[in-house]
This record gives sequence, structure tokens and C-alpha cells, in this order.
Amino acid sequence: MIDKSDQTILRYLMGEGALTPGPLSAEYRYVKNTDGTIRWLFPKHLSRPSFLAFYSTASFRARFISGLIRLAFFIRLPGLVSSGPLSLCVTGDSKVGKVLSKYRNCSYSIFTGTVGDNRKTIVELTSNEGVTTFIKIGITDSSRALVDHEVVQLNYLNGLEFAHLVVPRVVDANRNGIVELTNIKPRHALQVASINPEHIRALAEMYRCSFRTIAWHELKLSESCRTLSARISEIDFSNSQLNFDWVIALLEKLQRLLVMLDKSHKSAVVSLSHGDFTPWNMYLAGEKVYLFDWEMSQFDVPMAFDLVHFAFQSQVMIEGAGYQEVKKELDRARNIPGFQKLTDHYGMDFNASYQFYIASTLIYYLPKYAEQSELHDQARLILDVWEDALGVCLSKGGKVFD
Repeated sequence: MIDKSDQTILRYLMGEGALTPGPLSAEYRYVKNTDGTIRWLFPKHLSRPSFLAFYSTASFRARFISGLIRLAFFIRLPGLVSSGPLSLCVTGDSKVGKVLSKYRNCSYSIFTGTVGDNRKTIVELTSNEGVTTFIKIGITDSSRALVDHEVVQLNYLNGLEFAHLVVPRVVDANRNGIVELTNIKPRHALQVASINPEHIRALAEMYRCSFRTIAWHELKLSESCRTLSARISEIDFSNSQLNFDWVIALLEKLQRLLVMLDKSHKSAVVSLSHGDFTPWNMYLAGEKVYLFDWEMSQFDVPMAFDLVHFAFQSQVMIEGAGYQEVKKELDRARNIPGFQKLTDHYGMDFNASYQFYIASTLIYYLPKYAEQSELHDQARLILDVWEDALGVCLSKGGKVFD
């Protein structure tokens, strides 16, 4: 049985008659998420698991699953790793239909996106040379806005030259939440869960083209926190997985941190930030970082934001680790050759960037998690780690790193 949200997505992508049996229907296979929704969708005759182009292999478990899927396709038994068959009709004037008419000689697969306000679908197109193109399609108003924002950011980046950073090129965009991007995955690609010199060099190139100094109050953290307080007061916690008293206590700690930051900082060194600088949004090969998914990127973000984000996301979401392991990863990263040179060159205050990350991330995610009637275990874990990090910031007066 196909989930109702998936039915809506399929009709949006393939046309209103997508699920209606008829002479134009074709057979597909799909792979489900743990919550039962469709993750990957591909034609039954697909000979290679090209949909793995969407799959991050930064962890051992992910590499093992990827290997099993490849083996099933190699022995021509893809049904072993699929959740079931599905008959669908793609109309010619639908979003997917228009893509397929443009790329008639390509095979394809579809990643239906992560359930939520920012859900996006990605169509992967494969020619004889391999995966050549990705079509990203926003499903909701907010996701369409994010896709359009990514187009703006990539058009800017496409006009620059980098030695250690590679970003997708915009092939076509309709400014209505649909963009066609090049595939930048190199032949011998790695996805790693630890910060390497390659990451430092790539970030250095981003800093070089975008750094400046602004007044601390221009970051508008206190203003954002007031908006957060108002939003929290409107949430019905009877349907929330978060305890109201715990949220209020966390909010009070956050306000104390912001008062401390406002008193101790008059300015901030800022630059372009990717916004979701994580192992699953990049590949490493040679001395380069191949970085994609620029939807969350912003200018004028305190330097080292991306580095801190990588450490939290990789250690918590991939390794299942706690605050101490995140701190150790950041201590190790700061000792990578070249990082201290960056700090000195730009006058970067790592403690300030770290605290900005903790504060801004909690401001962004706390209401989103509080509004959810079901909360994933990983969300609970990272909330606990952010809370621990916030507590350490307060107990040490902001001097977390030497």
C-alpha cells in the first residue's frame, strides 16, 4: 500500500493519472524508507543501481548496504533489495514526462526526498558514460524557494575559479523550483566522516572570495531568539515529542548565551557558508572537495560555521557519538596544517564562530522539532548534544577552545 503523501508526490511529478492503471502504464520498483514512505523509485528494467548516486556511503553500514544492492543488480535479482513493484503512468506534460522527453536515450531513477516542509525530488539521468545530470524539483513552496536560491548561489560560484573546490554547474533552471545540474561525482570518490586537509583548503577558497568584517549586531541573533520565543509560545505541546519545561529551560540558557555574546563581541569576521557542509553533501578525490546541495548557503556567516557543522553532523548523525567526541574532532581539525594560518590571516575568533553555530542552529531547529508529533531518534540525540554544548559554553564563559 502506497502512503498518501507518496501518492500526492507521484501525482505531482507524473500527472494526476499516475496511479490509474491504463495502456500507458509502466512497471517500476521502489525501495522504502524506515517509515514506510518511498525513498527510491526506478523502472523495472533498470540494469544498474544508478539511484545509489543519491546515497551517502560515509559510514560502514552505508557502504555495506550499497554493496548488497550492487550485488543484487549484478546477479540480475534487483527484486531482492526492492520493497515491491509499482505500476505508474507518466503523462507527457508532467514534470517527469518533460524530463524524459528531453533525455530519451537515458535511463533514470528518482529519489522522492525526505518527508517534511523542504521535501524535494531528484531525477537522476544516466547515459552510456554514467550519471550525467540531476533534475531537482521542489515539492512545497519552501522547497521551491530553496531550489531557486541554490540556482542564484551556484550561478555566482560558477563565475569563480577554484583550485580545491568543485561545485555543480547550472544547466537549466525555470525559476519555479526546478533546476538541472551537472553530476560532479569523480570516478574515484570518497565520502568520509572526519575533517581532512582537503576540507580546510576548500573552505579557505570560499573564505578568500567572500570574507569581510561586520558589526556583531548585524548577525541578528537576539532578534531571531525573540522570534523563536514567540513561536514556541504558539506551539501545542500536547502533540509534541518535546517536554515544554525542557524547551523553556533550553530557551533560557540560549538567551543567557546571547547576552554573553553581545557583551563580549563588537564585530565578526564572516564569509560565504555552504550551510549544510556534511559528509553526505560532498565527495573527496585527489586534493579536491566536490561540494553539492547549496540550498542552505548564505553570505555573511561567521567563519568556521561549516567546519563546526561538519563535526556535529558527522560525529552525532553518523557515529552516534556525544558532545565529547564532537569536541575532540574539532580539536583535531584545528591542528590540521593550514587551519591556524587561516585563523591568523583573517583574525578568526573560533570560539565566537562555535557559539554562533550553537545558538543559530538551536534557533532554527528547536521549533521545527517541537512541532513534530513524531521525532526520529537521531533528532533526539543531536538535541541532547547541542544542549550539552550550550551548557559548556555557559560554564566556560565562552572560552571552550584554547
